[in-house]
Amino acid sequence: MPDVALLAVRVDSRLGWGAPVTNLLCRTTWRLSVQPGIWPQTASHLRKALGLCLIAWCAWCGAARADPAPGQVEEWAVPTTTEWRQFELAVGEEGYVWFLQGSSYVWNRGSAEAISRSGPPLLDALGEHARGIDIARSADGSMWITEQHEGGEEPDTIGRLQTHGGHVDLREFPIEGTEEFESRYAGPLAIVAGPRGHVWFTDTRPDVQHRQFVGEMATDGHLVARHIVPTGAGPNQAQEPAPHGIALGPEGDVWFTDLGVNGQGHNLIGRFDSVGEVQEFPIPSVGAEPTAIAAGADGAMWFTEPGKNRIGRVTDKGEFEEFAAPGVAPSLKGLALGPEGNLWFAERQPTPGFGSISPAGEVRSYKPTFAPLSLPGYGIGPMSLVLGPDGDIWFTDPRPDEYYPEAVTYEGRFAIPLPPRNTGIPIATGAPLVGEVLSVSTGSWANDATSESYQWQQCQDAAGANCENVVGALGSTYLLSVGDLGKAIRAVVTASNQAGEAEAMSEPAGPIRLAPVSVVTPGVGPAPIAVVGATISSLVRRSARGVSIHALLLHGVPAGSTVSVICRGKGCAPRRSAPRQKSRLHDPCKASNCRWSVRVTHGPVVNLTSLTRPMHLRHGARLLVVVTYPGLIGRAFEFRVGRRGVPSASLSCRAVGSVERIAAC
Repeated sequence: MPDVALLAVRVDSRLGWGAPVTNLLCRTTWRLSVQPGIWPQTASHLRKALGLCLIAWCAWCGAARADPAPGQVEEWAVPTTTEWRQFELAVGEEGYVWFLQGSSYVWNRGSAEAISRSGPPLLDALGEHARGIDIARSADGSMWITEQHEGGEEPDTIGRLQTHGGHVDLREFPIEGTEEFESRYAGPLAIVAGPRGHVWFTDTRPDVQHRQFVGEMATDGHLVARHIVPTGAGPNQAQEPAPHGIALGPEGDVWFTDLGVNGQGHNLIGRFDSVGEVQEFPIPSVGAEPTAIAAGADGAMWFTEPGKNRIGRVTDKGEFEEFAAPGVAPSLKGLALGPEGNLWFAERQPTPGFGSISPAGEVRSYKPTFAPLSLPGYGIGPMSLVLGPDGDIWFTDPRPDEYYPEAVTYEGRFAIPLPPRNTGIPIATGAPLVGEVLSVSTGSWANDATSESYQWQQCQDAAGANCENVVGALGSTYLLSVGDLGKAIRAVVTASNQAGEAEAMSEPAGPIRLAPVSVVTPGVGPAPIAVVGATISSLVRRSARGVSIHALLLHGVPAGSTVSVICRGKGCAPRRSAPRQKSRLHDPCKASNCRWSVRVTHGPVVNLTSLTRPMHLRHGARLLVVVTYPGLIGRAFEFRVGRRGVPSASLSCRAVGSVERIAAC
């Protein structure tokens, strides 16, 4: 038997989502090459790979496939061999998501695999001694891959994958004219579809004149241009440029992150315009180490700063903002624009998860449950991510370790938690009359609102113009008062969940009118007159000394009202006189017949506690609190002390402008 070395093993245990049962079987792709003297090692790898295939297949068969809940993940295991790890990913045609895997152990090797929620998987091995680093889709639907080759022995390439009826066709185009490096980690890095239908890519190798560049390749594989990134000691140039991440801007410019530093030690963000002119801007923070870059919904470019645990924002004029983002991952595909307009990024440390940042710079963090660690010493959590065709974030969760060749790593998708979205406005019910109570519903919400809050507003007219918050009106009900006369009232309902909040307003109720009351006038008959809106809250206590009112507050009292307090009987006269300025009441108290009154200049709450607390009402005593307003029927609240000192309370109406009781109210 010849000596054979296993170059790559890929086990697919992730199919499903309605795929036929036959597609659930393990699928293994082998690449074999004759290598003298290492068959025993290869046989060991083969046994481990077959064992992992069986384990993964059994695990798949026993697992129910379901969409993850918002804010949670679904992960599937990817068995791996020594240093066989995941690189970047991208969305292709027909709902496929492409993943790159590869290794630099012994020699470079790699593969590209596409999976979807419905179709069969697609898999293709890359060229000999090549591993894929980054992948992007061009305008014609082709997938383009930056490929690094073994130790400078042959030119690095840009690979083009095209699918035809479920088959994958790979063509590789060499990048000629780059300086040879004796390193298996040097070569083309990030790639993006750019202007003129071409693909643009960064490269860690300089050209033969020792200049760093960003390459531009046509769809036929012709290297159209090497766009040179100049060196210099000025603030807008790197002393030794190192283009890294790359992205297409909203105006068609190509932006890139530069790990080189200027004379002051700052990394830079660069931009090539449509004619290839370059401009770079220094990042304010030293040691930012910018990696990924992407266009935001606000027209600016956003980038990761793993060196500072920040997310940066830069405009086309070079204006920067930086926002704290703990644990941001240092990956080329580290930013993805979500459907709601936020940018999403991976968090690795100290706790793995996902972060989002809004165009306004608001950062939120989500900590879903990831697959547990199978072996000690591994990292855990997402690294690279893209927005999938289903609206979820698809990601890699690499856990490589050269000491455990049988390790399992993961791929997955994260269900983006969207903030509540109103689908039906809140409805306010109740008569728009002074003294009545309005109630509001929560309305209807999509995206699983978990809580609602309320704020009532007073508007100048029924159309909802010039609305202002009513202080303290934070419940689902609202008591209309005289201060609302002629105005309209509406409610603002705020629905919240883990992703944010949204507001919806009810239609304004109004204009607010006076509540009609029938009062019998001799010889005339009933006539409609409104009653002043006021309510009372009190705390009444009994003791051996009598009944005392420890707290007495009037609510909903309009400015311009008169509050009168009349007390007759034993215990009315307080042992000490009430503070005049605090209670604003006047007129003396004469023995068992006391009377105070005050004109209300500021409503809607009147506190009478300082007046009533010193009283100790005995049997037969009567305390009357009357609220009157010009042109309205007054409202009276009466406290009586009965036999054995038992207190009672009642409500009645008073004649317009008087404290005299109305027989019919």
